This record gives sequence, C-alpha cells and structure tokens, in this order.
Amino acid sequence: MEPIVQPSFFQVVLWELQRFSREHDLRYLVPSLTILLIIGMVLLKRRFIVDYIGETISGFLRGILVGILLICAVLATGNYIDSFGQWRYGTFFNAYEFYHYYMGSKYAREIGYTRLYAASIIADDETGRKYSNPQNTIRNLATGTYISVDEVLKNRDQYKAYFSPVRWEEWKKDIQFFKRELTTSRWNNVLRDKGYNATPVWSMLVGGFLSNPISTDNRNHMLILASLDLILIGITVLVVAWAFGIRPALFMVILIGTHYMMRFSHMKGAFLRTDFAMTLVLAACMIKLNKYKLAGFFTAYSFLSRIFPGVYLFGPGARLFWDLCKMVKVGYDELRIRFYDNRQRYTVIGVITGFNVLLAFIGAGIIRKLPSSIFENFGFSWPLSLGIHYLLFVPLVFVGLILFWAGVWGYFTGRMERVWVNYFITFGATVAILFTASFCYYGGLGQWRDYSDKIGRHNKDISPWRVGYKYIFIAQFPQNLDFKKSLKELLGITVNAILGRPITIQESATTQSKDAKVQTTKVNAIEVTNFSTAFKKIVSTWKPFTRSAIYREQASRWWLTMAIVLVLCLIASRKLSPYETFVFGFVPCFFLVSPTYYYYIMLAVPLLFFTPKIDNIPRALAVIWLYISAMAGYYFYTMWEQEFPTYYWLGCMLFVLAIYMLILAMCVSMPEFVVRYLNTLKEKIVSTVVNIVMKQKRDNSTEASTEASNS
Repeated sequence: MEPIVQPSFFQVVLWELQRFSREHDLRYLVPSLTILLIIGMVLLKRRFIVDYIGETISGFLRGILVGILLICAVLATGNYIDSFGQWRYGTFFNAYEFYHYYMGSKYAREIGYTRLYAASIIADDETGRKYSNPQNTIRNLATGTYISVDEVLKNRDQYKAYFSPVRWEEWKKDIQFFKRELTTSRWNNVLRDKGYNATPVWSMLVGGFLSNPISTDNRNHMLILASLDLILIGITVLVVAWAFGIRPALFMVILIGTHYMMRFSHMKGAFLRTDFAMTLVLAACMIKLNKYKLAGFFTAYSFLSRIFPGVYLFGPGARLFWDLCKMVKVGYDELRIRFYDNRQRYTVIGVITGFNVLLAFIGAGIIRKLPSSIFENFGFSWPLSLGIHYLLFVPLVFVGLILFWAGVWGYFTGRMERVWVNYFITFGATVAILFTASFCYYGGLGQWRDYSDKIGRHNKDISPWRVGYKYIFIAQFPQNLDFKKSLKELLGITVNAILGRPITIQESATTQSKDAKVQTTKVNAIEVTNFSTAFKKIVSTWKPFTRSAIYREQASRWWLTMAIVLVLCLIASRKLSPYETFVFGFVPCFFLVSPTYYYYIMLAVPLLFFTPKIDNIPRALAVIWLYISAMAGYYFYTMWEQEFPTYYWLGCMLFVLAIYMLILAMCVSMPEFVVRYLNTLKEKIVSTVVNIVMKQKRDNSTEASTEASNS
C-alpha cells in the first residue's frame, strides 16, 4: 500500500482559491469591491470625517483598505490566469497566438508578411495533412482574400525557394509542434486568420534573441517564452510601485486582471503581446522619476514594436511646444536688452524674419512636391491651388522655424530645460539605430514595404473588433430602433423593481393582411421574472452596425473633428505635470487610431493619470468608470458576444473617459485670466449666497421680535 502524500500548505491554499473562484465570479466581484474601496479611500480623506474620527483612526482605516486592495489584486491575478490555473484549453500555453508571433519572427526573412500561411500548409501537407477546411482555402496574406490550398501546393517550389534546405526542415519541425498543440478546428482557424502584424524591428530583436536560439524541441522552453508577458507585467507593476506608490500599482494589477479587453483569448499565454503597453507604462514611470532618456528609449521601443503607440509622443511634443514658446519670449526679451536702440533691434528682427520667411517659402515648395497618395484620405485633392498652398503652409513652416531656432538657442545657452529635448534625442537615436539595424538585417527596405502594405490594407478593412472614435463615427442604428421608447421602458422596470411591483415590458407583434396592404401592430404586456432579464431584453436591441461609406462621405467633418481635438489637447497639455503630459497621450490616441480591442491593455497608461491622485474626487470617479467598463464588457458579451455592438458600447465608454480626461486637463491648464475670472465669479456667488442667508436670518429675527412684543 502506497503511503498517502499530504498536500503542501501552498497546494491547499491554491485549491481553496480555485474553489472560491468557481463559486464567485471574480470578473464582477473584484471590480465591484475595488469601487467600494475607492469610495472608502476618498471619504477617509475628507476633512469633515478626519476631524470627526481623528487623524490616527483615519490613517489606520486607510491602511486596512490598502490591505483589502492587496487581496483584490491577488484575486485579480488569479482571474487573469484563468481562475488560478484552471486553464480554458487545459494549458496556459496559447498555441494559436504563439504560432503567429514565434513563426513570424523566427522566419521573418523567409516568409515576410505574405507567406506565413502558404508555407505552413505546404509543411502541413509534407508532414501528414491536418488541415481540413470544407472550402479547402486558406487566407492569402498578399491580398487579404482566400486562396485555394491546391493552388498553393501546386506552387510549393516557389515558396520553398525562400528557405535553405536546413531552414525548411526546421520549419517543418516547428509546424509539427504547433499541429500537436492545436486541435484540428483551431489549426483550421489559424490558417484563415489575418497573419502576423509585428514590425520588422520587433521581428529582428525577438527573432534574433529569442525565437531562433530557442527551439520547439523542448516544450518547456516554449512555456518560458509564453511566460515572458507575465514576467514583464510583474516587473512593470514593481516599477509603478517604485515611481508612484503601492496603490497605483495595485489598481493597475486589478485593471489588467479583470478588464474584459484583457481576457485570455488573445494576449495571454502568447509571445510578448503586451510589451508595447508595458514599455509605455515604464516610460511614464521614468518621466515621474526624472529619467527622461530612459523614457525616450522605452517610448521608441513601444513605437517600433506596434507603430500606433507613437501617438503618445503628442504629450511630450505639446510640452516641448510650450517650452519653445517660452524661449521665443525669452529670446525677444534678450534682444531688447542687447539692442536697446529701437532701430537696431528692429533691424535684427527684420533680418531674422526675412531669412526665415525665405526658408519658409522653400519648405512650402518642398511640401508641395509630396506625393498625392499621402493625402488621399484627408478629404481634399492634392496638391492645393498655388495661392492657398503658400497661404497655408508658409506661416506654418515659419512658426516651426522660429520655434526651432529659439529651441537651439535656449538649449545651448542653458536658458531652456533640456529634459524634453533629451527625451526626443534619445527617442530619435533609438529609432534611427534600430531602423538602420533592421535595414542591414534584412538587406534593404523590402521588409518594411511589405509591412507597410499589410498594415495599410489591415487599417482599411472594417473590423467589428476594433475600438476607437472612428468606429463610433461610422456606426449607425436601425431606423426602427426607438431609443426614447426603450429609455421609457427602462425607467418603468426600474421603478417597478424599486417598489416591488411586477416587472413588465412591452412587446410588439406586427401582422400583415393577405393583400399586403394593411399592417396591424398589437402590443402585449409580458410579465418578466426579474429585473436583469427585462433590462437585457430592452438593451439587447441597441445594436449598431458599421457603414464605412460615412468615413469617405464625411471626410471633411472627420478631419475637422480631429483638428479641433488636437488643438484642445495641445492647450490642455500646457500645465500638466510631466508624467501626466505623457499619459494624456491616450486622448489623441483614442481619436486618431482604432486598434483591435485586446490592444487596450494600454488602458494601464491612462490609469496613471488618475490613480496617483485617487483621493481627489474627480480622479477617483474616472477610476471607478474604468472598473465599470471592465465589468460592462462581460455583460455586453452575454448579449452580443464578439459582435460589433459589444465593442461599440465599450468604445463609447472609453470615449467618455477620453473627454473626461480632456476636461480635467483643461481645468488644470486654463489661462490665468480665466482662472482669475472664475475665482472672482465664485467669490461673488458665495458673497451673494451669504448675503441672502444673512438677510433671511435678520428678517426671521425681526419677525420673532415683533411677535414677542405683540404678545
């Protein structure tokens, strides 16, 4: 009889946590509890409560709340790894996603961005066909359409010619590994997906240092590669704790661990899918720690790994713009001191102006020669008429030159803070070095051209899974949807639920006569068993759809909206703290790009706009909204699954967040005269209210005295 092995303490704890996660839906429980903790933290910082319970007790209670927040972070981590290791597909290893980024980076030279699936089906055929799609087609990554498997196999020598004999054998061995890891249905789906989308620089770095040296011979090695994202997230959380404190770090863990957009399907168990977002967070941390050169390096890596994170340069760029504007004023004051004689000063200013106007005309002429393909999506024909072109671009180039010379002067004379300049120098140097290295690695720009073509085609496609302002802009609702009626029904069931009445909803049935000339609509009141069912039945009809023609038909309105948003963001960035300026880049990012929903793991970046000041009520409200959106995604999924309405309404929630961030930033960055006016207005209102109250008290006192004398 074999001896009974007693489980270790850690095994028992793990089993209890798994049992707890089965009995309680952590996707809703943890964000809900976190919202309550935020409310508690805000209340315990209010002066009237601190005065009532005392500073010591208030601090003690805040410490308890942080302890509970830590427990929530542990539960969120468990939710992130599929209920503490109860894996969806029996393993943490996400072979579907791993295949694309391991094979795409390891064999980037051989397959580029168009031959991944074709080479895979050929290797599949040579190692015992597993692919069995009924249409017998795979995705043609060169066109985005589908191509017959027989046609690909007929041209197998053409595809194999890109490989050396040794590399082809290794390719077949790797394909066999993924065939073992994937079920037939998932293998069929893999070869009909959208391909590999990382940049040539990412392929060079990851392929050169990880994919090529680490073989599929040992599955454990693949599991280590699949765990790199978890390690990277863990390191980032520690750096956030170092830069911002323990609470922002815990809030970040909870958001990543529970938000619908970060669930298992795509980003977990894959191969460095989160590095672009984590390096953005690290860049924000470095700015907070006054390490601007490191921040520039991390931003450059994020940009070169997925391109669209480059929009986050808007914040640092805006901050540099305002610094340069200050240098123009300082430079003018310097001229006034050095050339106190007006005639001399105006002569110098005239020479500087004339020289830069000449350069501005030259620059505008160069811009005019840019190819029209660059501007084809801007809603106007290029080039513009000669007069309008120079009227528009000469002032822009002139202002840019003045700011440039002011920056050069301020930088080398020490009059200007160099931190943002150093940030951009490091960013530019990193991009230049890695881009040049990729040019040498691939032997030219062919890989970049293929990548540009693929991403351009990818962006033109309309996908129901993407989230951003563009997909709110092109959305339409069915004409027969009556929002007013739906809202009235929601109000009715809410009142009935509060008062304990039976919950009913209106259901209409339309009948048509035999001659198809008369329609009769009959409305029946259907009693529903509970509020949740009634609510879902009403809201599930709010199903928008995409109409891509809107984007072309209203291109002028689109770009006008973008221009207004960017100008407002430029103004709003004026007085934000340095790290806030960087993370504020989420606002222009949401408006300018629309990545697939799982890329919104980058919500960890705007989270840092709010959590360091979580005791401030406006900031706390935004964090609460983020956790509401985390739960809302799962609720939307129960109604619409992976359809467009799920991501449309999530996009609307993030739109509210972006506008809210913009309003908060505008409040911080308002010009001094506006602040003075508002303070004066506030004082007048307070004074008026006080006078009214005092007058009322005097009147009451007079009436009381009169009544007393009469009695």
